[in-house]
This record gives sequence, structure tokens and C-alpha cells, in this order.
Amino acid sequence: ALNAGSIDIGFIGPSPSINGYSKSQGKGLRIISGSASGGVKLVVNPDKIKTLDDLKGKKIATPQLGNT
Repeated sequence: ALNAGSIDIGFIGPSPSINGYSKSQGKGLRIISGSASGGVKLVVNPDKIKTLDDLKGKKIATPQLGNT
């Protein structure tokens, strides 16, 4: 519905937001607000990842597209 232009406003989770923004090259949607604070966590192996720089070149898993 979003890519077809048949909705004007909606509430969607972070993964669909990123997916829609990416597929439309930033033209299909505008994110105007977030609904949660601190709702995202990065889970790492503490023996291997201690700083953000340690993430360089690593594979990062995310939920499936469309999942929140």
C-alpha cells in the first residue's frame, strides 16, 4: 500500500520503515516520530565486540524484512 501510494499516514515498525525508505530511495515515506525509547538493543559476543570499531567487517543479523 505504501509503495502504491494508497495510504497517507500509518504506524509501522523500524524494519518496514527502513525497507520502504530504501526501496523508494527516500521518496516514499517520511518518518515523523518514534514510539519507543530505548527499544533497540545490539546483542554481541562480549569476548569479541567491546567497541563500535570492533564491528567493522563483521556480519550483522537483523530480523526478516517487514518484521518489527
